[in-house]
Amino acid sequence: MPPNNPNSNDPYAARTPDPYGVRRPTPPPTAPSEPLDDPAEDETLELSDDMLAELPAARRFDFERGMSRWPPLTIGLILLLMLIFGWELVSGALRNEAAIMRAGALEKKAVLRGEWWRIPASMHLHGSFEHLAGNCVGLFLLGLAVEHAFGLGPAAVMYFAAGFAGAIASLMFEGGPTVGASGAIFGWWGAAVVFYFRHQKQLMLRDTRVGFVLLVWAGWTIVTGLLNPHISNASHLGGFLAGATIALLTPTRLPELKRTVAS
Repeated sequence: MPPNNPNSNDPYAARTPDPYGVRRPTPPPTAPSEPLDDPAEDETLELSDDMLAELPAARRFDFERGMSRWPPLTIGLILLLMLIFGWELVSGALRNEAAIMRAGALEKKAVLRGEWWRIPASMHLHGSFEHLAGNCVGLFLLGLAVEHAFGLGPAAVMYFAAGFAGAIASLMFEGGPTVGASGAIFGWWGAAVVFYFRHQKQLMLRDTRVGFVLLVWAGWTIVTGLLNPHISNASHLGGFLAGATIALLTPTRLPELKRTVAS
């Protein structure tokens, strides 16, 4: 029997043979284990925008940050409309059609006679408290976004230009008499829709959804207005198109807002 060799590679070499004098078989050599991955050899994976479902917050701007809860131009216009409506109640301008015409309602024959002052006057008159309340609510909601996106001056230009465009459209296609700030409000509506869709790649996902909701809401309002003969749809559509056009040509405050957030 060969001597035991402790330094042998045979794991059974140092053991006593079995009772029959036969050495135990040598186990097969164990395959060397694979080395662990070396972190230093890993390649860096560069991510592109196309590989991400949503850009991180650092790269998409939260438009609502810093938005004023009390936009000054919007609040001023609402107070003006309320004061004028109070004057309508006191003066009896809501008694009948003749009274509202004397107050400044928009009517095609009167404007053709040279009474152009009816265009700005009619923008600030309302036919009832419900009419006033609905316009003030819409004015406030849209004013939050439009003043924040474009600034006070451009927002004022959009409001009055859209109101004028809505009045002209009403005169051309309907004739009147009509009153209300709806044309100007739809101008802000169009401006807000253009802003959200134009800058959707820079804004948070929830902001782009706001733009879609505003577009659907505007379309629904115009469609349902076709069923009501007392609603000036020409004024709504004319104001919307005017506001949207001006918004396309007007720089926004996005660069300024981003710098303010970053500082």
